[in-house]
Amino acid sequence: MRILIVEDDVRLTRLMASVLTEEHWTVDVTHDGNDGLELALGGSYDVALVDWMLPGRDGPALCRAIRQARLPTALLLLT
Repeated sequence: MRILIVEDDVRLTRLMASVLTEEHWTVDVTHDGNDGLELALGGSYDVALVDWMLPGRDGPALCRAIRQARLPTALLLLT
């Protein structure tokens, strides 16, 4: 499974990425909504874990852009 984490809290991101990689999942991380969209459009992710409040582009706007691009990625919006 390939997972994208878009979260501006660096400590929380490290923790989530560590747990997921221990389960042998591939994890990509960014701390900015615009970078998150770029990664989502360029990769084939099974799921994206997206923070609500992000620099660059907030979580809801990122999720809308991913859906408008018709990507099949499952989205989990975190608050």
